[in-house]
Order: sequence, then C-alpha cells, then structure tokens
Amino acid sequence: MLAKHRTRLEGDLSVGELSRLSELCRSPAARIRAALEFEFEAGSGRLMLRMEVRGELELTCQRCLSAMPWRLDHTSRLAVVDDPEAAARLPRGADHIVCPAQGIAPASLVEEEVLLALPQIPMHNRAGQCDADMMARLGHGDGREARSNPFGILRNIRL
Repeated sequence: MLAKHRTRLEGDLSVGELSRLSELCRSPAARIRAALEFEFEAGSGRLMLRMEVRGELELTCQRCLSAMPWRLDHTSRLAVVDDPEAAARLPRGADHIVCPAQGIAPASLVEEEVLLALPQIPMHNRAGQCDADMMARLGHGDGREARSNPFGILRNIRL
C-alpha cells in the first residue's frame, strides 16, 4: 500500500530510543532525522525502499577514548523481499531487506541503517585532534609515537 502511493515517512528519533545504537553513542539525546520512501521499481516491479538518515552523533574515538563528533549523512536504496529465496533472485550485489509478513517497525529500519553507516573504528581524522591529556594518560604521547611504531605502546607494559 505504501509503495502504490509513493508514501514518504519522515521523522526524528533520539538515539536513546534505539537500544543498540545508544550503546555506541555518548549522547542519548542526539537526534536522527530519517526519511523512508516506498516505490515500485520501473521495469521489474520490485518493491523498493529509499532511506535517508542524517544527524550529528557523538562517538568515542578509539585512539584517545574521548568524545568525537561524527556527521551522519547516508542514503540507501533497498529491495524489499518476503523471504531469503526472493533475496537470492535479486541481481548480484543488490542491497535488500527481508520483510516478514507482520512487517518491520520503521525505527528498527532506521537503527539498522545507522549502525551500518557508522565507522568500523571511530577515530578523529588526525591524532592532533585527540585529547592530548588522555593521549598522555594512555601512553601515546602526542600520538606521533603510535604512528611511527604501532607496537610502541607495548614497551610500557610489564609482565
């Protein structure tokens, strides 16, 4: 029904409402703006979902363990299928989502998409952006030592 009328759902979600995402973000009050648009693909007649997610999240830098702002701006287009067999018939490499008969909550779709868009290892772009005090406490000096010798931190460990 949504695709027949090219329905577009838009709204805001707080990170705190999304349990898996809230574990990865430092601020549960951060807001995610999401838009979901359903349509039938011309030619194939496949049900498609176009999703846009945007927001400013605060992650933890894995280099200095301090707060790191991260801009979320992601768009995807997914084929919506009923079962894994239908997914196997899609063109190779086509992104898809298997939607059970009872449906999927839009918030769950948004959370999954944001999780997929997050960086694998969140880090400030340059070591110089890291919290200098925290880097010193972690034994990284100003961050240059870790870059020149990735095992340099191990020299401080005593067994």
